Amino acid sequence: ETARARGRRFNCLSFQFGHTTCAIDLRHVDRVLDAPEIMDSLLVHDCFIGIANLRGTIIPVADFRNFMKDVADIRDSSSYPPKRKMLIMETDGGPIGLLVYSIDSIITCFQDEILPFTKLALPRADVVKGCLLGKEHDIVMVLDHAALKSDPILADTAHRCREIHPPDEQATLDSAGQSSHARLTFIVFS
Repeated sequence: ETARARGRRFNCLSFQFGHTTCAIDLRHVDRVLDAPEIMDSLLVHDCFIGIANLRGTIIPVADFRNFMKDVADIRDSSSYPPKRKMLIMETDGGPIGLLVYSIDSIITCFQDEILPFTKLALPRADVVKGCLLGKEHDIVMVLDHAALKSDPILADTAHRCREIHPPDEQATLDSAGQSSHARLTFIVFS
């Protein structure tokens, strides 16, 4: 009866950027992958560092640490992973990639376990819903997916990327072999 009153349990994916741990509802993450090759683009501004080609779909890639205005310098850390991870999520303007340092775990929780906390010192408090207590009582900031999805920086850049690199046109170019700079991937089997 108490479990029913608390609502449904849901899963959050926790990840690191800089010296901070965040979590986002797993239902709102399309994919998690090793960071692909990031290419230069006209879209490089603010927190966006380039574009990535995901099987014919071009998406803008944001450095999540810069998006959250975290001033932590990665060079100050002696134990950071050399290979970054990327979360793919949908915004109001289209898909984007969020570059993070590492993926930690999946946290299962109820809505009432997300604790409110003072966000005065957070530069991007508008995208933080609250916090969870991690395994060792560390604080995990829970992101507000609705705020991320409609964030003007993320949504506008995703929209501009779709205008510059329409998904259907890019897939047609790649499949026709007309793009001389496109890298082809083959699966070898016997």
